[in-house]
Amino acid sequence: MTPTPDIAMVIQYRFRLYLVALLLIGAFTGLLFRLWDVQITNQTLYAAQVSPTRTITVRMPGVRGEICDRNGRTLVTNEFNYEIVLNLRVIVDDYRRRFGELPTTKRRSQTRDGYSNARTVTDIVKVVNETVIAPLAALGLTIKYPEKELANNYDFTRPPGLVPFSLYEGLTYEQYALLSEQSHEIPGLQLSISPVRKYVYGSFASHILGYVREADRTYDLEQLQRTAQGSGPEAEEAQKWLRRDHIYEPDPFGFVGLEKSMDKYLKGRAGLREHLINQKGVYVRDTRFEEPQRGFDVDLTIDLRAQYIVESALRQANNGRGVGRGAAVLIDPRNGAIRAMASAPSYDPNKFIPFITPDEYQVYRLDESRVFFNRAVQVYDPGSVFKIPVAVAGSLANAQGMTTVCTGAVTLGSQRMKCMGHHGHIGLQRSLMKSCNSFYYRYGNKVGIDNILKVANLFGIGVDPNLPISTKPGLVPNPRWLQENRSAERWTQASTAFVSIGQGRVSASPLQMAQVAAIAANGGLCYQLRMVERVRDASSIPYREMKPDLKHDLVKEGISREVIDTVRQGMYDVVNKEGGTARRARIDSDDIKVAGKTGTAQYGTGTHAWFICFAPYDDPQYALAVFVEDAESGGRVAAPIAKRILEELFRPPSYNKFPVLADAKGHFDVHSETTFQGELWTVPEGESDTADIAVTVDAPEFLDTQGTSNSPQENSQSPNVREKASIVPSKRRDRDQ
Repeated sequence: MTPTPDIAMVIQYRFRLYLVALLLIGAFTGLLFRLWDVQITNQTLYAAQVSPTRTITVRMPGVRGEICDRNGRTLVTNEFNYEIVLNLRVIVDDYRRRFGELPTTKRRSQTRDGYSNARTVTDIVKVVNETVIAPLAALGLTIKYPEKELANNYDFTRPPGLVPFSLYEGLTYEQYALLSEQSHEIPGLQLSISPVRKYVYGSFASHILGYVREADRTYDLEQLQRTAQGSGPEAEEAQKWLRRDHIYEPDPFGFVGLEKSMDKYLKGRAGLREHLINQKGVYVRDTRFEEPQRGFDVDLTIDLRAQYIVESALRQANNGRGVGRGAAVLIDPRNGAIRAMASAPSYDPNKFIPFITPDEYQVYRLDESRVFFNRAVQVYDPGSVFKIPVAVAGSLANAQGMTTVCTGAVTLGSQRMKCMGHHGHIGLQRSLMKSCNSFYYRYGNKVGIDNILKVANLFGIGVDPNLPISTKPGLVPNPRWLQENRSAERWTQASTAFVSIGQGRVSASPLQMAQVAAIAANGGLCYQLRMVERVRDASSIPYREMKPDLKHDLVKEGISREVIDTVRQGMYDVVNKEGGTARRARIDSDDIKVAGKTGTAQYGTGTHAWFICFAPYDDPQYALAVFVEDAESGGRVAAPIAKRILEELFRPPSYNKFPVLADAKGHFDVHSETTFQGELWTVPEGESDTADIAVTVDAPEFLDTQGTSNSPQENSQSPNVREKASIVPSKRRDRDQ
């Protein structure tokens, strides 16, 4: 039977449909077989023929920890810094899209053989100037930036421009708000908020705290290369960051002061960002991110209120003009903790953050009063305050009962040595009250230079204070030192006599003389000086704690307690008994009695003033040293400053907020006496003024105060000190110029 035409059409349609379906199934089967062959069976073979993707790991600097006072009040912190950051890859891609070709320039690079080769590179500076700087200028923001640094940043990374470039730091909030609205019109421009160092109270304790410097890539890479040559975990870490697939973004680092010495604790743990780069060198996405961590916080022994009181006293002296050049150090004699350390003049570390301008730096650098010079730890001729360890040393030679008659001068050999008065019959206790040089000329020779040296070292003079800031040990001349340095000279009785009154090559710092006062205050206990209380994390858990450390007890070193008591009583008489040289330091309170010792030391043709003390006499809480350059009398100049400090310390706190301190200005006034708010503190009515004065003494040649290395004038003018004071980050200087 022949099929009808309709049935024939249906059969023909179905045949075609089945054929197409069969072809599709066969094609998909072949495709699946091919995919299986490529990706499973021969995956290794084909993978070897394709350029793989790779990752670039970029180090992200950590956040610095805070520096706080003994009570946890913040002295140094971090605040938000508004900055402009450039995504150079986006900027270059946009420029290429708009103009077709990138501008090029010739750039030289250093080879291993030392030859400089020129190569053609993208002129990234021109690209940025045209696409970023010009539009910003049109918005009213003119920016100068280190062009060489930009070029290095772009060329250093592979692929070029992977790491964002910080164009400008320190935007005001208003500028930040304006650019937030306009930044979308400038391709590659990003606004960032990052932590930046802030010194909360301005120039407060600037010589202690120091400041940080911006990260220096060149310096850090050199350090990494040195570390990588060693062995151990640190070397392995350094080797990792020197690989081409790792980019080391360095941390800002402490440059001076505690910021430098505690840098390893303060700097945070670095984070990292891992970028995925395809076979064409194009950034794809981030594959890993570890957030940077904050460093440890450092708690100091410094007390915020005490430091303010000490600094204010140096600034407010002489009716607000200040001492110009001087220092004061306050110690807790019960544990060796430094409660305050101030030096004048001072500087504001905030001016170095994020960078100091050339004009601001020139003001500091050209200031002849040496603003970077920490006078609290520099060494000077101590003068009569050195008589305290000399007096104590008498116990080792059983000389404490010696008496003599002061007629105004003593002749030792061919040397005639003067006293500042005619004190008549005098013994150890009264010699301190009158500061009688004649007594100590003879007493020192009876004690012997070796005993003087031993006790001076026990008091910390001639010994490194071992603090986390730069200090000097000072010097006590002796025959062995003379032989090592100038063997042609001969040690004589006059040499010992001159050392006994703290003149000539004897040198000590205000810090060390505050320690002398502290040891006298607590009956002969010498504690290790401390400036750092603890290192802790943000949760206040101590990582490291510095507890009081008793180095030695003078009584156990052979010093009789009776001699120590006699010295303490002599220091009490200096302030509280008629005829004492520091009657201006007395406090009219039955509960607060001050004991101290004045000193007026010669240097060249001038004199410096000293006063060391402790209070209260019966239960000492504070030991204090005050030092003023170019001052005629310790009793008239330094003692009133000490009185001002102690009065404020023992007065109940009247406020909790402390203002930001401006720079303490330096000057070269010669001080004859100290006033506060027009008030001149004098001895009680009816008493004669017996404040000590310097007496010219013809010293042995090798102990001559003229032009010695310990002369504070030469010290402060020395090339070494000038060089250190003149350090400024060249990178920042270039940026500002």
